[in-house]
Amino acid sequence: MTISDTELIRLIREGCEKTLTMLYQSYWPQAKAFAKQNSGREEDAEEIYQDAVMLFYEKVNASDFVVSGAMGGFLMQIFRYKWIKHITRQKPETSLEEWHSSIEMEDNDTLPPNFEHIVANIQNLSERCQDLLAAFYYRHWNMEQIAKHYAYSNTDVAKTAKYKCLQKLKSLLNQDSTQTPEKHGA
Repeated sequence: MTISDTELIRLIREGCEKTLTMLYQSYWPQAKAFAKQNSGREEDAEEIYQDAVMLFYEKVNASDFVVSGAMGGFLMQIFRYKWIKHITRQKPETSLEEWHSSIEMEDNDTLPPNFEHIVANIQNLSERCQDLLAAFYYRHWNMEQIAKHYAYSNTDVAKTAKYKCLQKLKSLLNQDSTQTPEKHGA
């Protein structure tokens, strides 16, 4: 049985548990698949999905709630946000220090002369930017993988996020070079 979003909201606001259960069951497979594709365990996904459904329920019952899209999409948006928040709280796969120390070179001349300066400025970026740049440059993830991992709506949004992180890094490097009398050679 398919019901409109307006009817769904009405039934939820009237306290119809069957409607909330139906919604829960309808989107659980999608949430579970998203979690598995993004470094997750089913147990964690189920707990976070339950939290997402409860937040969805609270939002729908709020007096200022306005329908602005498909309710299933709204539920999944809440879940994806909560999921990304969950996995970013966990220990990252590779810390920036591990990334830096894993670069083993036989000849240090192959590193750019300002390598240490670049690494120091990377550490001034937000954790999300550090992780996104590490995912692209170190883990060699493509934009589709990055979009899924960070719950971006598509690869263009992922590219824009990466571009903004790089621009922030360039800004930090330029800002630092204008404040430092020496050039970052030797």
